[in-house]
Amino acid sequence: MSMTPSGAARRLTELFRQEREALLAGDLAAFAALQAQKTPLAQALDNGAPPDAASLGALRDAAARSLATLEAYREGIRQARAWLDKARAARRELGAYTAAGDKVALNEQGSIRDSRA
Repeated sequence: MSMTPSGAARRLTELFRQEREALLAGDLAAFAALQAQKTPLAQALDNGAPPDAASLGALRDAAARSLATLEAYREGIRQARAWLDKARAARRELGAYTAAGDKVALNEQGSIRDSRA
């Protein structure tokens, strides 16, 4: 049984809503599972008559909200990665100086020894 264009638009709107909820919950498995469901619905929209204006408007709004959430998620990942890169760089640069004035990296195992008695 084939789906009407308006029915496909309504179902796709619901998938975009679920997609956004999955992203907000951090459930990437659910997000990935929804992607395969969107393709046949998009093809149904592409091959049929245009859906009614209300269905099309709701679809456009849901897609925009989902895209904004996805972009925010991606930006959060980019910022976390940059923070981790800075932390790793700081760890590599962290050091101390010996009594002779030589720099010794603190992250080298056994390179710093407590000389207190």
